[in-house]
Amino acid sequence: MRVAPPSALSFLTVSNMRALPPRPPTAPTLPRSRASAAPGAAGRAGAARASAAPAPLRLPIGPGDAADQAAAALLRARASGATRASVVVPLSPSTTAFGSTDLDDWPGGVAQMAEAAIPVVQRMLSTLKREPGLEGPLDASVLDVGDAVGQWVGPTMACVLFPTADTLKAVEALAEPRDARGGFTFLVNPQWGALDGSISNIVSDFGVGPWRKAGEKRAASFAGCYACESLRSGGDDVRLLFQAGAGWSVWRATGDGARAVVVLAEGLPARPTYAELTSLLKAAPGSASGAPLADRIRREFEFARESMKEK
Repeated sequence: MRVAPPSALSFLTVSNMRALPPRPPTAPTLPRSRASAAPGAAGRAGAARASAAPAPLRLPIGPGDAADQAAAALLRARASGATRASVVVPLSPSTTAFGSTDLDDWPGGVAQMAEAAIPVVQRMLSTLKREPGLEGPLDASVLDVGDAVGQWVGPTMACVLFPTADTLKAVEALAEPRDARGGFTFLVNPQWGALDGSISNIVSDFGVGPWRKAGEKRAASFAGCYACESLRSGGDDVRLLFQAGAGWSVWRATGDGARAVVVLAEGLPARPTYAELTSLLKAAPGSASGAPLADRIRREFEFARESMKEK
């Protein structure tokens, strides 16, 4: 791997970022945690408040809301003593559209995905940098040009966007010195498969034998604390939401508007497998998955036709 030359770093500069909607002025202040790895009494009290159970799960209403939810989850992870974490946030080709499940959401490929992701990451970083012990400037650079793996690195905090199995050793090298200083390293939208077996991969992203074992061990050290995923299953638009301490929830879009959803399950201990998700959808009143085969085929043709119209 090589770090890209300065000319390739333009997509990481703040001046080129598209702004997300500002935070509502009435939004609650995120709790503060310990000021250092060995806090005093006041620091311990702040950490206890920050590591309290998360608020009840609710779907974010846009990229900015998802970034704020992810940042709050990262703060809770740090307050609990973690020095590493990872989050999965939903991205959209537009900073205002949300939860798109089009046939091809990203015609521009990974470069378009990076353009959408950077303002989301920047919003999370601006929140975390207010945390005692994580203040200070961050240097942005590209870790892997081909996969648009970006990194923001400071003395006590580091963030890596779109880390891959090939870049994991470099990510580990970033995290180790910050672990020793009581800092914090987190990943955004890792590009390897699920480590809990909920999504089966015939060939692991980390290879085979001892290489797979070592890679999965490194990846697992960045424990997930937040995830919001959009997918289409059996003709239904589905949202999966996870917060550490609250488990997984499954939501289905009803088709009555972009934000009209119904919850199908909450508090699941693990990410639902494809079979479990199919079972939940088939049992849900009005779902496409529970409709006769002819209706499901018709709905998918309509979905494909509408998607092509929007291109």
